[in-house]
Amino acid sequence: MKYLDEYISFDLEFNTVDKVRHILQVSAVKYQNGKEVGQFDSFVHSEVPIKSFITGLTGITPATIRQAPPLEEVLQQFQAFIQDTPLIGYNAIKSDVPLLQEKGFDVSEQYALDIYHLVREKRHVYFNGISQLSLKAVADYLKIKGRGHNSLEDARMTALVYEQLMDYERNKDYLVEHTQEVIVNNPFASLGLADLFEGDN
Repeated sequence: MKYLDEYISFDLEFNTVDKVRHILQVSAVKYQNGKEVGQFDSFVHSEVPIKSFITGLTGITPATIRQAPPLEEVLQQFQAFIQDTPLIGYNAIKSDVPLLQEKGFDVSEQYALDIYHLVREKRHVYFNGISQLSLKAVADYLKIKGRGHNSLEDARMTALVYEQLMDYERNKDYLVEHTQEVIVNNPFASLGLADLFEGDN
């Protein structure tokens, strides 16, 4: 598992109309050594009507995006925030990264880790019994609080899921390392039980 001491977790909300995706919100949180040290959050102007389903899901209203800055400005601000820091997301390799590419903003080289894929990889270890692997379901399972379908909340939940997994893995590595030390330093480690009790017969 890749351990990142510094990274930015990001997420997008978007609206699809006539098979064209329109970004509505761009958000990110920056983490250093396990602590959140910064955040970016902006709605995006759009003339395309928002479906009532999207408003119900995200809470983003037509008034919100009418007053928001244009996408070009938001992406410039987003670039200034992320700079060259490694990026993580939750299944963003399938949705958010390609969507940014569509808008002329390519972060594929900077995208360091997809937490959805990491959760899938560790499912049998840490998520026994979980019925689905949506971000909100995984966060709930780990007792991480957050409101789904708000990109700032989702970005933060993604970071907290990753931090929890890193803690689990580091604890596991520590136990394995110290168990090996005990075995190596045990003068009886190379003896079988029969050898240990041979003198009692």
